[in-house]
Amino acid sequence: MKAKPFFTVIISLMLGFSTVAMGCARRTEAQTITQNPADETSIPVVYEQIQETSRILIAYFSHQSLWDDVDNLTGASRVIVDGNMLGHVEHIANIIHRTTGGNLFTIRTVHDYPIPHSQLLEVARGQRDTNARPQLSTQITNLQNYDIIFLGFPNWWSDMPMPLYSFLERYNFAGKTIIPFSVHGGGRLPGALERIIQLQPGANVVTNMLYFHRNNLARAESDVTAWLNSFRLTL
Repeated sequence: MKAKPFFTVIISLMLGFSTVAMGCARRTEAQTITQNPADETSIPVVYEQIQETSRILIAYFSHQSLWDDVDNLTGASRVIVDGNMLGHVEHIANIIHRTTGGNLFTIRTVHDYPIPHSQLLEVARGQRDTNARPQLSTQITNLQNYDIIFLGFPNWWSDMPMPLYSFLERYNFAGKTIIPFSVHGGGRLPGALERIIQLQPGANVVTNMLYFHRNNLARAESDVTAWLNSFRLTL
């Protein structure tokens, strides 16, 4: 089996809407990505694998919505990876997981969001306008075991999805390092870092946030690895 890359992280980090609104131009086909198709010895795609000794948690919120007038193989926030249908943020989270060995944690809500994209837009905007706090159905039971928290989410109406506010208000990440990442369709989240810092004033929030455009998912493996290498932290 191919050895995982080794990353070094600075010890101080360890211590310390229209369619444009939720993405840019409309896509008519889901991207299909094959990981290392010619290399049978490569590490396969791994989902929800738990390594109890890891000090890294990869917490993410991902939703697979579909454009209203297309079939199930096309969509607004889906990608096919080695035959598996994933949400965009889920795909990036899996790359971080394979690279760092961190544990995956999916942020889920009690009530599911609509699949048709127009309905999702309506619900997401309503939650943003009312400053809602959706109830979460998953929880971290061993937060004390983690020093670094990768935090992933999509761009909904130029903001974090409201379940992220529920998540950040539920836990105290004081003394931990939060490394945010997001997938967008053209609109960035200029206030996302500030809101995370406000909600977690005791945490060390890394400002080198990954804003990944959904049109570039085919090269996500190399781009995300380069982003992780830029930290030069001791993971």
